[in-house]
Amino acid sequence: MVKGTNKTNKHSTDNEENDDNRKKQKLENNNNNNNNNNNNNNNNNNNNNNNNNNNNNNNNNKLTLSEVLGDEITKLSKQHWLREVNTKTFDSNLVEKIYREEMLKSDQRVQLLELSHYLENYLWPNFNKTTSTNKYHLMSILMMVNEKSKEGLNSFHTFHSKTNNSNNSNNNNNSTTNENDGESSFSTFKNLFESLLQIDLSELTNVEKCNFIKFFINAFQNVEDVLVRNECLKIVSYPIWLHLSPGRYQQEVQSLSEPLEKKLRLFKKKIEKLSNNNSNSIEIKYSNFLLDLMKQFSETLDSLETLKSSNFTQFKESLNYCERFLEFMIDLMTQITTRRFFFALFDDFHFILKTSQSEFLKSNDNKSRVLEGLLGILKVYYNFDIDNFTGEELTKDQATGIHYQEIQELQKVVFKYFPEIKEISLRNVSFVESKSDLLNIISTLSQERLNELCYQLNLISKESNESKNFLIALLLMKYKKKESVVEQSINRVSLYPTEKLLWNESAIPSTNYNNEKALPLPKLNLQFLSFNDYLMRNFVLIRLESAYEIREDIQDSIKRLSPKFDSNTHRTTFSGWSRMSLPLSSPFKIINVQPSVIGEIKPKQVIGVVNISTSSCKPHIREEWHSIKEHDILFLITIQLNSNSLTNTNHNFSDIVKHVRGCEVIEIIDNNNNNNNNNNNNNNNNNNNNNNNNKNYSNNNNSKAFKVSLDSNQYQEDLESSSLKLYDTFNIVVRRNPKENNFKAVLDTITSLFNCKDYLPDWFSSIFLGYPSSNNSNGDNEKKENEFVLFNDTFLNLNHINQVYNDKTIELSDKLKEDNNKNNNNSDDKINNFKIKFNNENNSILVDCYDNNNNSNGNNNNNNNNNNNNNNNSLIKKEKLEEIKRNKIEFTSKQIEAISSGMKRDNLTLIVGPPGTGKTDIAVQIISNIYHSSPNERTLVITHSNQALNQLFEKIYRLDINERYLLRLGHGQKQLSSSTSTQKDFSKTGRIDFWLGLRLQKLEQVDKLAKSLSITDDVSYTCDTALHFFSYHILSRFEKFQHDLSQQEANQDNDDKKKIIFIQENYPFKNFFIENSILKNDKLFTPTSSSSSSSSSSSSSSSSSSSSSNDQSLSTIKENLIELWNYIKEIFKEIEECKVFELLKSPNDRYNYLLLKQSKIVAMTCTHAALKRNELLRLGFKFDNLLMEESAQISDIESFIPLQLQSNSNEIGDGDLIDQDNSSSSNNSSNNNNNNNDNNNKNNISRGLKRVILIGDHNQLPPIVQNQSLAKYSHFDQSLFTRLIRLEIPHITLDRQGRSRPSISELFSWKYKGLQDLPLVKEQLQFKLANPGLAYDYQLINVDESDGYGVGESEPTPYFYQNLGEAEYIVSMFQYLIAIGYPSEKITVLTTYNGQKHLLRDVFKAKCTPQDPKKIQYGLPLKITTIDKYQGQQNDIILLSLVRTKQYGHIRDVRRLIVAMSRARLGLYIFCKKQFFQNCYETSMVFSKLLKRPDKLIIIKSEQYPISGENARQINSKLNENDCFEIQNSFHMKSLVESNEQSN
Repeated sequence: MVKGTNKTNKHSTDNEENDDNRKKQKLENNNNNNNNNNNNNNNNNNNNNNNNNNNNNNNNNKLTLSEVLGDEITKLSKQHWLREVNTKTFDSNLVEKIYREEMLKSDQRVQLLELSHYLENYLWPNFNKTTSTNKYHLMSILMMVNEKSKEGLNSFHTFHSKTNNSNNSNNNNNSTTNENDGESSFSTFKNLFESLLQIDLSELTNVEKCNFIKFFINAFQNVEDVLVRNECLKIVSYPIWLHLSPGRYQQEVQSLSEPLEKKLRLFKKKIEKLSNNNSNSIEIKYSNFLLDLMKQFSETLDSLETLKSSNFTQFKESLNYCERFLEFMIDLMTQITTRRFFFALFDDFHFILKTSQSEFLKSNDNKSRVLEGLLGILKVYYNFDIDNFTGEELTKDQATGIHYQEIQELQKVVFKYFPEIKEISLRNVSFVESKSDLLNIISTLSQERLNELCYQLNLISKESNESKNFLIALLLMKYKKKESVVEQSINRVSLYPTEKLLWNESAIPSTNYNNEKALPLPKLNLQFLSFNDYLMRNFVLIRLESAYEIREDIQDSIKRLSPKFDSNTHRTTFSGWSRMSLPLSSPFKIINVQPSVIGEIKPKQVIGVVNISTSSCKPHIREEWHSIKEHDILFLITIQLNSNSLTNTNHNFSDIVKHVRGCEVIEIIDNNNNNNNNNNNNNNNNNNNNNNNNKNYSNNNNSKAFKVSLDSNQYQEDLESSSLKLYDTFNIVVRRNPKENNFKAVLDTITSLFNCKDYLPDWFSSIFLGYPSSNNSNGDNEKKENEFVLFNDTFLNLNHINQVYNDKTIELSDKLKEDNNKNNNNSDDKINNFKIKFNNENNSILVDCYDNNNNSNGNNNNNNNNNNNNNNNSLIKKEKLEEIKRNKIEFTSKQIEAISSGMKRDNLTLIVGPPGTGKTDIAVQIISNIYHSSPNERTLVITHSNQALNQLFEKIYRLDINERYLLRLGHGQKQLSSSTSTQKDFSKTGRIDFWLGLRLQKLEQVDKLAKSLSITDDVSYTCDTALHFFSYHILSRFEKFQHDLSQQEANQDNDDKKKIIFIQENYPFKNFFIENSILKNDKLFTPTSSSSSSSSSSSSSSSSSSSSSNDQSLSTIKENLIELWNYIKEIFKEIEECKVFELLKSPNDRYNYLLLKQSKIVAMTCTHAALKRNELLRLGFKFDNLLMEESAQISDIESFIPLQLQSNSNEIGDGDLIDQDNSSSSNNSSNNNNNNNDNNNKNNISRGLKRVILIGDHNQLPPIVQNQSLAKYSHFDQSLFTRLIRLEIPHITLDRQGRSRPSISELFSWKYKGLQDLPLVKEQLQFKLANPGLAYDYQLINVDESDGYGVGESEPTPYFYQNLGEAEYIVSMFQYLIAIGYPSEKITVLTTYNGQKHLLRDVFKAKCTPQDPKKIQYGLPLKITTIDKYQGQQNDIILLSLVRTKQYGHIRDVRRLIVAMSRARLGLYIFCKKQFFQNCYETSMVFSKLLKRPDKLIIIKSEQYPISGENARQINSKLNENDCFEIQNSFHMKSLVESNEQSN
């Protein structure tokens, strides 16, 4: 059998593999990485042993399937709860036994219990008044919730279950009605919470206390859940202020509003009364909870130093609890909703000071590193300058003012009550801020006087009995000068990781994090204190994530270079080669250190030169090195081995890598020290020959030099530490994949954004930070309710409007009624642009129609020569006047609602698009509507991937949007250019070429026009001469013709016949239109007698009829003349726009004009936005609307950066989607056109962000984070879209899918409330017919170990999962499908793991594309990839491998499951171990449907692809048993394929 390869292809030419192989390399290098931190053991073998013992617990804890099935927990679960909810035979003694003997035994036992649905089917359904007092039941629930959170599952979803039982009776599970389910869930969870508050913490062990606090950490991270929020916020509400010291209480109460102060006063009386009665009220428990926790924590912390030497096991448990408790404190301090009242209690308790002064932290033990890190984060948020009630961040001046007021208060108290230290009151602020000066004075006070001083300052209560040292430290901490958090955390930090960070495991957590302990890392929660807080958290996490990836790349490169110590030269040499790294050909040199700017210490810029030689590289590798361009990131590394270093062994990287410094390429220079950047500059397509010559020169020249910019902060740090000599020791340079190397641009952006004033407009700012209010929500929409909303071509016809608004009274305007009366027979087929006025009071809408060219600039559309919306009656040929592109999609009601929301000004629109619901079509329609209705606005389009952006751009091009206003930035444009649907180049060079080509085309028309007028001058030489020609020749002739025609009309003796003849004979541009074959026919200028009136002898009735006919004929001719004049004007309008590109000679100037003035729709990926932000800001780029597709896949910070591509302001532009003229839009059309044209010529783009449209699906996969510690602990994989959904910001969920068969859509539609199928998936033939050769359109195909391969899942390297049985079966089924006629491009193979992907590719390559020409060539599927990489794509047939047979793995993440189930259009076939997956709780909704069908693949013997004819099998038709054939296993399918090959 073919085995999967474990080789990495990082240095191969297959770029598609890079991301997957990176993960694989990380796993292969895991042992070595962990060894680097074993400082106590210098022996590599011992290091490996220690690593295996300490860092691979996950592997050691894994059980085989037979062990799981035979485990005692599995037996108990089968007996009591595995299959269904059990409330009939509940046994509390069993719960106690499991808790004592299993749950406290190991984490593995807890995991097994969670997998068996212990919480869902046994603990929670049996939680009632009786069991609520059972400690073991409560703690079991807590541990199950914590385990779910550890696995990344929805921890509190179970508590919404309708099967819970709040009654005393255990057998009354189904007694509650549906109406009471919600109330039952609320009351039961409330009982659980109250029961937890009444647990005596002193009776819990340290392990139990740790689980107790972890539950509350998880609870406060899920406050979007209404059950959780209702109870959690009681803990941090105003009653906790009753525990403040009297002076602090009076001080804080003054800041409360009158109603809240009254509530607090009444509650205080109530508590005093309850206390006098010795009541154990739950209200007292809520108010005491946090204070009791902090006291208990202090006791535990004080015991650590003693436990460290006496009981190490208990010490580790206590330390873990203390770390978790600090994590809990940080969570409470980092959200305004929890910080508001808690801060005063936290400060009054002096938590920071008491913790800092603990003996354990003073000892500076290595084991206290995490605790110190967490305390450091807590100090940052304790000192964060913010108003705890309003949430407004204080400016530097405001914070300084408050600090000075506190010092003044100290001086007043000292002056009044403490004459012995009167000097304090007489000295300036800087003296008081000085730690040494203040200490010298206050240390002279006795402890009693210090107590009195602190009491007078409201720092302690009168009864307090703190030590003298504590009181002195308290005063010093209170009045010391505070340093800026931004200055400490950001401005002085190097953006590039160094060797100190890269191999510091405490700084960069291991990716194998299993959520068992707290980490000293910030978290991305739902809310942020301020924008600076938001930026600071993201800065830290991005820096750590990038450092982790960089470390893996550097280690991989070093391994491949095979460094060795040369005993002769006593230098390090390299015997290997690496695609991504090269030795330096000459020593690195710093050539320029620019002086620092005023107010800073660090140099302004540090520049050096890197020299390499590519002579040893293969041609394609050499080309990659020579294609390095400006702004690429390189890493300079010093590798030093000594005589003790052994070759061909696994080196400890922290020992051999002495120095790492990052740098940015700012210039490429050749051997002659000449700038060679033009090799990488694609701005000028006219220099192709020169570029080719340069390219050939680069390829032939093996030497390359890069001028680079080093990090100024790091250089200053090296200077201060006298370490500048390290820059002379670099011996290799490492490059990285540009796609993975945008971290520096992101960090640069964050640094530049700190302390910025206008991050976002007011209407969006508080929503973004997580604090939505009624002021932010659609207030502008009510104001505009009585105004028309312009829908452009969103609606196909009136019938479409009737279908969408069938619940409203629909009224038609007089104009629309008149049009319908004229076209009564085909009113539904008439093409119109509709505008609608909404009246919510009487639930009615008023529908009107309008001409697009009256509401947008005159040259936006190709149909501007025609006042009609349909150019079928146009006089000009279609090849001369392009056919109008209109929307052809009949949008559903929800889609219309989404489009309407996206058009509103000052509005955030969230659109949740389940699979196949037309998210891209909606995005395109919103863009089109804004483009037509607000012509002076620019829309920025952002996506996560180039593929999605190109799909979006292609659909934009298909609508009635003039291509001259489209601009696509980024390298993905190459894929768009090669698309068969557009064949257009929308890049900056392509757009410049388009304008230059358009200029030549229009000047050629001008030349023809001049010749038709017998003008011999060269009027088409330049745009200026052409415009001069228009002013002095064209316009004058037309005005003379108009004047003469008006005189003819004024002459009453002239009838219509004479007027028509006059027009035909005197129209000045007749020859131009006839000679150049522009018109469909020449009848307009052909004299005819048929148009005359009847003879004089005709009867009066005949004469009357003829007169009417002549009026119509003259009227039509006049309309045609207007169309022809518009055609000529359009030529010169376009020349006017081309004139700029004629005057601007530089490609950069042309691009800048195109970007800043001409483009109306600019598209780029979020990565490109991060890379180019500084450049766009420098140019002054502006946009009005932001539309973000795939927003659920874009990280929070990557969503924020596109919003910062301009300096935000609240200036209101003149473009508007609301029609201000409610009567009619057709009046004064020419004036409107002229005004709009003037606006366009001035490029009057309005300013200020007006609309933000985010489109995505939070139920599918999140952003990719390589380091799972950052994803699991810090929630770094959270997207802005998901965060806003969790915050319950109003959103629109699309409810009709048109991708999959109705039967397949049932596998994922359960996750989306109300999701139904579009009629097309029921009516189109391809969905009605069955899949040829296959009995079912979807099946779960059981692949058991007994099938012959015998191992199920395997793990050749850690976390590199494979399943050979499933791989062989899938390949055999693919061969069968190809054999019966399926095209290979209709089939995609997906899997859940990279290991299986590589195994599948190996097996497919060996069996479907064999080297032997005599064997059948089946070809390969369209794609063989992972579920994660296939999100957003689809195919007719999907073959899915789930791989795992021992643990469920990450298919338990419902988001991944939804993606997997929703990729297939016609057929989905899932290969997995049925017995294993059928018991998985999270996937039960899917597998319950899959298991209703046979688990053996059923094929139809007589069918071939494609099915045709009347007898073709329908999808729901009954199967002919005689024609069905059951495949037993993969060997059976393999033999069937082989027999088919032999027969052929």
